[in-house]
Amino acid sequence: MSLWLVRAGRYGEQEESALQHNVAAIGWDDLPDLSSIKSKEELKDLYERVYPGNKKMALANEVGQLWTFINKIQVNDLIVLPIKTPLRYCHRKGDGSLSI
Repeated sequence: MSLWLVRAGRYGEQEESALQHNVAAIGWDDLPDLSSIKSKEELKDLYERVYPGNKKMALANEVGQLWTFINKIQVNDLIVLPIKTPLRYCHRKGDGSLSI
């Protein structure tokens, strides 16, 4: 079991929705469903099409964050969502939802 820090968007704009729907949300609203992405290179190509013009290091950082989110967080891992309201914690259940 691992512990992950997941921010609900750069400015917390996904916090309310994440808590209401028991999901971990990370922003990047313009990206489509990423469940079919099979490689980091495929993710990078998609990201560059949706968000063109990023500097090389910024691109690598953001693609890396997305890749970790969609591939490394496992069932029963703990996720901390830092929010402005009282701190809550959750864990990922087998169906992909979160238990808060």
